[in-house]
Amino acid sequence: GVIAVKLRRLVDVAGGSGGVSIGLCRRHEAMRATVIDLPLVTPHTRTFLAEAGLTERVAVETQDVVAKPLHGNYGAAVLRAFLQVLGPADAAAAVRHVAAGLAPRGKMYIVGHILDDDRQSPASTAFFDLVFMNVYTAGQAHTEGEHRRWLADAGMTDVTLHTRPDNLRIVSARKG
Repeated sequence: GVIAVKLRRLVDVAGGSGGVSIGLCRRHEAMRATVIDLPLVTPHTRTFLAEAGLTERVAVETQDVVAKPLHGNYGAAVLRAFLQVLGPADAAAAVRHVAAGLAPRGKMYIVGHILDDDRQSPASTAFFDLVFMNVYTAGQAHTEGEHRRWLADAGMTDVTLHTRPDNLRIVSARKG
């Protein structure tokens, strides 16, 4: 996978059920994770983690990363299906605030529907963009260029785009 197996401390931003943290912690015994989400979500996160038997390895914190910087010294952050529910200004703020909680050389992984800069491809992402714009107040599929700009503004380097066969994309970057 794209996420390094040597990783010890992960923050799962807007992690909802904690599914990313659950999967990675089950696969990597030494990993510890923290799921960050909003107050309406975190009680449900705790329930899923208890059912998975991972409450000792996965912490849950309530925080709005759009509003304030993340505190911590995490080796990696995963933002799965999160930035696309935000408008560009809030997405940029979230990237900056998550980067603040990364250790030096920490990695950020943004997973979701990311458009090419022409905003027309991949076709499946362009379709999802229409859904985002109709379901979320400010949500939309953002372009690769927007992601690169937000990451650079947050002090992240080595930005790489990975495309899965289903056109879900992962943008990875390292805190420089």
